[in-house]
Amino acid sequence: MDATNKHVDLGTMFSYLQDIAESLEKVTRWDLRSKIGGQTAAENDLQHSFKTALFTLYCAIVENEQRAANEKLNVELLVVMALIHDIAEIKVGDIASFKRTKGDREPEYRAFCEIIAPLPEPVRNYIGHAFCHAFPGVEQSIESRESRFFKVVEMLGFLKRGIHECRAGNVHFAPKNFDRDVPKLLAAAEEFPSIHGHIQPFLAEMMSHLDAFNRSHSEYRDAFVQAGNDADDFPF
Repeated sequence: MDATNKHVDLGTMFSYLQDIAESLEKVTRWDLRSKIGGQTAAENDLQHSFKTALFTLYCAIVENEQRAANEKLNVELLVVMALIHDIAEIKVGDIASFKRTKGDREPEYRAFCEIIAPLPEPVRNYIGHAFCHAFPGVEQSIESRESRFFKVVEMLGFLKRGIHECRAGNVHFAPKNFDRDVPKLLAAAEEFPSIHGHIQPFLAEMMSHLDAFNRSHSEYRDAFVQAGNDADDFPF
């Protein structure tokens, strides 16, 4: 992606956005899990960002139906957060959420700033503000009700993919997903009551998939090593 040091206006906007879209398309997700077993779809960051924006819209509308008029979530901000939350991965690549460290945060934030640098200042400021709500772990991060809700949406997103894959027999999508995020979501439901409606019908199913993986743990690990990977890199 080479969009830095260029002024973006109507004449250059197509190439700027096309460059971003093509670069997002090259960033694949779930790579580590795909090395452990199968998956039904090889998702890239362009697909993920679009789906996350629509899913965020869905979740925010459902949540706002249960909130008082003066406590509604800012849906516009949330959708913008979803659209741009992974844009820096154009430069730094995708890092599994359970492997990301604090040391990964600053380079990713700098990469984001480089990508939006060519935009006019008002646009840059608006997008930058939204990104700070969506991106924790740096000095510029903004803690807000929307930032907390977006974390909820991301966790729900992991669950929906995990349920889908486990139903297809890919139960290696259960560990460090269902066991990690379900307790966090249940705790967050005190602030965001719509969470209960999303996950309660699937709790037993998710735990069943997790049990299925635990029973097959050694088989997955052996297959991972036989495929040429280091046993120490097996994450589960």
